[in-house]
Amino acid sequence: MKKYFLTQSLALTLFCFGVNAASWHSPETENPLIAMKSVSLGKIPSTQTLVYEMTDKYAKGDKTSLQDTLGQENLYTSEIIRISATEQTAGVGQHGRTWQSPPGNVYVTYLFPWPEDKMPLGFFVPQVTTVSMAQTAQSFDLGDAKVELKWINDFLLNGKKSGGVLCKSQGVMPFFEGDAVSERRHNALVVGIGINVNMDADVAQERFDYLEDSMKIPFTSLRIETGREFSVEEVLSRLTQNLVRNYRKLLNEEKSFEETFSPFLNMVLAYRGKPVVYMDTGESTQTNYTLVEIDGKGQAVLEDEEGNRVTKLSGRVRLRD
Repeated sequence: MKKYFLTQSLALTLFCFGVNAASWHSPETENPLIAMKSVSLGKIPSTQTLVYEMTDKYAKGDKTSLQDTLGQENLYTSEIIRISATEQTAGVGQHGRTWQSPPGNVYVTYLFPWPEDKMPLGFFVPQVTTVSMAQTAQSFDLGDAKVELKWINDFLLNGKKSGGVLCKSQGVMPFFEGDAVSERRHNALVVGIGINVNMDADVAQERFDYLEDSMKIPFTSLRIETGREFSVEEVLSRLTQNLVRNYRKLLNEEKSFEETFSPFLNMVLAYRGKPVVYMDTGESTQTNYTLVEIDGKGQAVLEDEEGNRVTKLSGRVRLRD
């Protein structure tokens, strides 16, 4: 089974907690994503690592982990898996980092049955996910706090990082339709999301001090920026609604990414029109540009000092000092 990271640093109303599935049908379309199985856990190493291990074993024919976690033997084309935790001791971050993840925040990993013939759309998943995170934040009363998205996969409040996403395909594996394996091949698309909801200022500062990265920016949370606490369960619920709705739009292809998501993405794009430092994925060289926009293909449009424009499929940016 071939595994690969997505090219970019790749409205449910009923949820069932525990191991029971809750079905929901879209009034707009009969999209195959119609049900969700939600599992809420306490303190664990990592929701994302748990899903990786579960799908690794399942792909090899070992269904014990799936049974232990979900109470079922198979994955289904019609079912999304959502696993959340109150606390993580080894949360998975970007570039192979691990984090101590204290209670009071959103730690969740989704497993989507993604049709193999739709995998080119997987390129857009990280940005569609961050759009969902921004929409979730905007659905709450944040006062004067400014919601932004930092290309490619960071969610910001007042210019500081409050969340991020990590996406990975676990490869093609058996997804069932009823009692039989679907004739349409599906990838197990894993989307891990962390949102700092009630993190306090001391922990945010500790994270910043701990991180050795020339591209790092300060951390924050909804609580720090607004001065009040939020319900983690409500943030997770609204996030899931936005995420599933937006993934449906992406998969249905009734409109392009450019038509559906680019306007909002550019409206909340951090550093747009400002001088930035760009670093390519896997490299250490930093180059000065101005961030122009995100184009209809999800690429960053950058302009050098001579006015020449380039597009980048992946990489990282930060505001220039």
